[in-house]
Amino acid sequence: ELQGVVSSLLYTAKHQPPNGRAALSPSGQLMVSAPASFQPGIAEVVAKLKTSPVPRAPTINLDYWIVVGVPSAAATKGSAVSPEIGDVLDALEKSQGSMKMSLLERLRLSAQSGSEAETEGSIVRVKHTAALHDDKIVANVDIHGALSRGWRNELNTRVELPLGKTVVLGQAGAYLPGAAQFVSDGELAKAAEGGSAAAFYVVRATVDGK
Repeated sequence: ELQGVVSSLLYTAKHQPPNGRAALSPSGQLMVSAPASFQPGIAEVVAKLKTSPVPRAPTINLDYWIVVGVPSAAATKGSAVSPEIGDVLDALEKSQGSMKMSLLERLRLSAQSGSEAETEGSIVRVKHTAALHDDKIVANVDIHGALSRGWRNELNTRVELPLGKTVVLGQAGAYLPGAAQFVSDGELAKAAEGGSAAAFYVVRATVDGK
């Protein structure tokens, strides 16, 4: 970590040579090659870091649920779709009316705060960069169809997420050719194949140790 901090102090600009170099010896000692005028400042920074180490970036976890639904008198209880987000799905039905619903995809991505993460499931691919700011997560989220599937929906957004709370990122018409492979209910699968079902993007952000 010290090497990285000192290297950043010596950085000038892109495509410009640095003012010096920092490296670790085989024994673990920090070696700095820089002009004499830089040495006192570098020594002061190193001394401060030794007494007050820079905390490691926390690990951020983002959980995603992709749910499809269609208006129906035969409502699906939220906990039957996913016990993890049952209350959120029940609230959706209260606001939008009775629906048949099915969980299409469940994904989780973990990465250090400020780092990019990406994964591909059976139906969708998720890519995000998330950073911790006080008690919230600020994330750039991109969700689109997996390369091997015909899922036509996309979601691209920058959002502020409260820690530990489940929120609906977005809603759109769902279009998934061959939906019967993934949705057991015939009525819901037919609606998804024809583009008349709705897709709900649900997410929850947590931080390790909090």
